[in-house]
Amino acid sequence: MNTPAEIHQLQCQFSTQTGAIERLLRMIRVRGYRVQDLQLEMQGEFYQASFSVAGHRSINNLISQIDKLIEVTAIRHVAPQALDKCA
Repeated sequence: MNTPAEIHQLQCQFSTQTGAIERLLRMIRVRGYRVQDLQLEMQGEFYQASFSVAGHRSINNLISQIDKLIEVTAIRHVAPQALDKCA
């Protein structure tokens, strides 16, 4: 029996360098996660992304790997409790 994938909400700020979005999405895919939802907006010289990912692997590993991308200036995991308060 398959267990359902865990869904995590992440927020990320990264530079608008050519290919930055593709590198972020590739990192998510290679680490075994699937993007469920993605909101992206440009704020000054940076992109602000808010996205949900689903997967069975450690979210801390994914966050650590995204943080190593040279374009990324900030990444944070939004706690499920914070999401419940917004709903």
